[in-house]
Amino acid sequence: MTTVLGPGIDRFDGPAKVRGAAAYPTDVTYPDLAHAALVRSTIASGRVTEVDDAAARAAAGVLTVITHQSAPKLTPAPFGLLGLAPPPPLQDDRIHHHGQYVAVVVAATPHEAAEAARLVKVDYEPGDPLLMDFDDPRSELEATPWDTDTQRGGRPVNAERTKYDGVEEVLRKWIDTAYTYATIDETDPKVLA
Repeated sequence: MTTVLGPGIDRFDGPAKVRGAAAYPTDVTYPDLAHAALVRSTIASGRVTEVDDAAARAAAGVLTVITHQSAPKLTPAPFGLLGLAPPPPLQDDRIHHHGQYVAVVVAATPHEAAEAARLVKVDYEPGDPLLMDFDDPRSELEATPWDTDTQRGGRPVNAERTKYDGVEEVLRKWIDTAYTYATIDETDPKVLA
């Protein structure tokens, strides 16, 4: 029998992961270690008009909630090899993209931080999108720049997209849970006060 993929390759970390014995960066702990959870924008363009973090601040284990109103001012990154760097987070009320950080909840445990982050309510003033579909009437382009017959890969650009209700949210939760990244930083607790 011929196989297209070739022989399987054993992963050296597989047995440890299956047994629950694998070490992950999030397993590292230090005395008085605080944990952060990010609150992301739910719009792609606009402004934050209000951040209601009262419920999050009152939640168990929460040390502070940082928003654009309380974050320290950061120096923008210089122009680099890839061009202009994105703006530093939490510097003003402008929303540049969906999922942009609009608040950070700092708590005693990662679970307390994540739970409190869900309690932060953010109101927005939506703005015009920076990028539009070609079929959007506000788009300056009347045809795709790739070809004249509006075909891309044999599929019309303006073809209806198939919508799978709830699948995107389930995948996002799975990815956020499965791929948790960790960074450890030593900060003077007075900075968070």
